[in-house]
Amino acid sequence: MNQKSRASSALVLSAAVLLILLAAGCNHAPSRVLKPPKLEIAEPLSGLVTPSSSVIIRGATDQSEVWVRNMPLPVKNGTFYAEYQLTPGQNEIIVEAGNAVGTTTMPLLVTRRSP
Repeated sequence: MNQKSRASSALVLSAAVLLILLAAGCNHAPSRVLKPPKLEIAEPLSGLVTPSSSVIIRGATDQSEVWVRNMPLPVKNGTFYAEYQLTPGQNEIIVEAGNAVGTTTMPLLVTRRSP
């Protein structure tokens, strides 16, 4: 085999290996990107009735930021924590987490303050 043939063979083999590696990597990437963000609410429990004027919102996520009523909450080591002021009566609290493709998870928590 001459030098030109060996160079052509090496180029074809390198291209084939590169395509295989790219294809193998692409098999897993879409499932991670298209997956909704993890969002777990530890407290308050939905339907909580409390005489308190505020509740603690605490939970976990795999995102860098969480929003409560469009206000960002800091996430540290995958967890978030905030005090939320209640108004008399039913309070609807929306907690959101979004990822880079815009997928958002919105658990609905309803907290009532006793009169």
